[in-house]
Order: sequence, then C-alpha cells, then structure tokens
Amino acid sequence: MSFFRVDLDKLAANFLSVKSKVGNAEVYCVVKSDGYGCGLSAVCGVLERTGSDGYVVANFDEGVALRDMGIRKPVVVLGSVSPCLLGEAIERDLTVSVFNYAYLARIIEKIPKGKRLKIWLKINSGFNRLGFDALDFAKEKVVGLLSSDKLDMAGIFSHLRGTGADVSTCQYRLFLHLVDGIRAHGVGLNAKLSLLNSGGIDCGLPTLDIVRTGAALYGLKGSKRENGVVGKNSVVAEFYARVLQINTIFSGESLGYDDSFVPQIDTRVAVLDVGYADGLPRRADKKGLFVILNGKRCPFVGSVCMNHSFVALPQGVYSVGDAEIFGKNLPVTLLANRLETIDYEILCRFGKTAERIYL
Repeated sequence: MSFFRVDLDKLAANFLSVKSKVGNAEVYCVVKSDGYGCGLSAVCGVLERTGSDGYVVANFDEGVALRDMGIRKPVVVLGSVSPCLLGEAIERDLTVSVFNYAYLARIIEKIPKGKRLKIWLKINSGFNRLGFDALDFAKEKVVGLLSSDKLDMAGIFSHLRGTGADVSTCQYRLFLHLVDGIRAHGVGLNAKLSLLNSGGIDCGLPTLDIVRTGAALYGLKGSKRENGVVGKNSVVAEFYARVLQINTIFSGESLGYDDSFVPQIDTRVAVLDVGYADGLPRRADKKGLFVILNGKRCPFVGSVCMNHSFVALPQGVYSVGDAEIFGKNLPVTLLANRLETIDYEILCRFGKTAERIYL
C-alpha cells in the first residue's frame, strides 16, 4: 500500500526552532486532526521528549487519546465538547474551549455539582469564526456566568486571521483591550493569555504567556511562503505509492473506467497503489499532477480509481521503485498549488489511510 514517511527528528528540530523564538513563553503544540495526518501517538511521543509545555487538540476523543498515552501536561480541546462528556473531561483534566454565551450556559448547567471545569475563553479579535466579542462582555449575564464557581478559567485566547504585521498588530491590540474589559469585572485575573500561533511568531509582537504552534512543527507554509521561522522549518512528511504493475497500452486502446485515457501512441503505464480514497483527486490528470519515478516526471493519466491510479512512463524509465507523490523531489507546496489548496490540507488528506513509516 501507499506509505507516508514521517521524519520525527525534523519534527523535534522544528519544535526547538519555535521554542528558541518565543522567549519565556510556554509552547503548546497543536496536534489536532491526528497530528496533521502524521500520527497522534508518534508525534506526541516526540514532542513530550523534546519539551512541549502543553497540547491543543480538535475534539474530546483526541484529548482522551493523549491522556491514555500517559501525557499529563495541559490539553486544550478547541472544538465543542458535548455537555454529557463534561464529567469525564473534568476527571481526565481536559481544558475546554468556551466560545459563546449559549454554549457557556449549557455547560455550566451540566457540570456535576461540586466539580470545576477548566476552560479557555475564546475571544473574537477579527477572525470572525468563534469567540466572544466586546458586546458580549458588556452583558451582565455573560460576566455573571463566567464568574461561576463551576469554572476554572485557565486561559484566554484568540486566533490570528493572517500573518501580516498590520493585521496581527490590530488583532493584538483588540485582544488585550477585550482582556482588560473582562478583567475589569474581576474575571480571568489569573488566566494565561495566548494569541500568537505559528504564523504570528515572526510578527514582532510580545508572545504573552502561551504560543500555540501547529504549522511550524510540521514545516508547513499555508497560503504564503513564509520567510521567518515557519519558512525555515523542514517539512516532516513525504508520501509515496508503490508500483504494482506496468502495462503497455497500445495506440487506440483505452485505460480505466469509461475509456478515460486513449493514447495516440503506444504508452507504458504504471499502476500505483493510491487512489481517491487515499486523497488523490479523481481527475488528477486534469490538474496536471505527476509523480517522480527514477528521477523522471510521470504524469497521471485516466481517471483515478478508489484505490489505484495510473501514470505514463516516459522513454528510458523501465526499472522503477516507489512513486513520489510529494517529498524531496516534489515539494508539497507544488502539489497544493496545483490543487488550489494549502499544504495543511495535503498532509491531513494523504495521512488518513496510508501506512506510516517513521524515521
């Protein structure tokens, strides 16, 4: 089967690179979505040994998985946690993100009597996805709920919408303004503050108490080519498919479903063990995608099947090894650009079904 090769030494080096840039701030590693497709257990094992101060996950199940691994450092769940799971969240010492009044009221009602739930309060400083804003904090009922003795406000955080210095500075000022407004009511006085993420590390802003790093850990650039710490970190993952068979398709014959490829000349085609179930788009040929085999570009031809795909072999390629989908010779950013997406999605997409090989 296709395989995802993850270099754990690069992961450790990327973490240390981030750590060296943030002064005395704590570094919480974002390991959501199965460690960006690289494998939650392996990723967290390395980060624990390298010195992560805490972790950020997408959902309750990922938080539980970290606790089951024996990790005892803070774990923040960004997504909504069902109120029926709050008792277990408290028992497992998970921190829950609280982002609007309706959710806040619901969880306070469901927290078991005599128990306290650790929360991070999410502020909307301009991303406009989730979070309380200035109007919310002006309402007495919101402040009243946040003062509940059922809550332990461990952190207050927000999310940068971009990496430009002007955008980040504007959000930074608004974030601190809103924090001051909350604390004026005697709420969150001891909560740690977190605004900067991987993309914000190079903006020159104060790091506050906690920096959350995701993309920089995995060497990803997102929608821009970063020149700072993110851009210098190495991509930790490569993706390969194995060649299962080589066929000669004669001129006028067809290949694949619905005669999706009919060569005009005799063409040697390699069948790969990767398909759309593994992350390839069904018409990879229409996107101009190719693999590297024996140092040569081999374009996809015909429709991608659920578990298989086809590439045309150029003249001179006879003895072949594994097909590089992205890696040393074919940057993940190139693949992302051709698919009109970002490298984050590529790692998450291709890391779901493939065998993982750790270096």
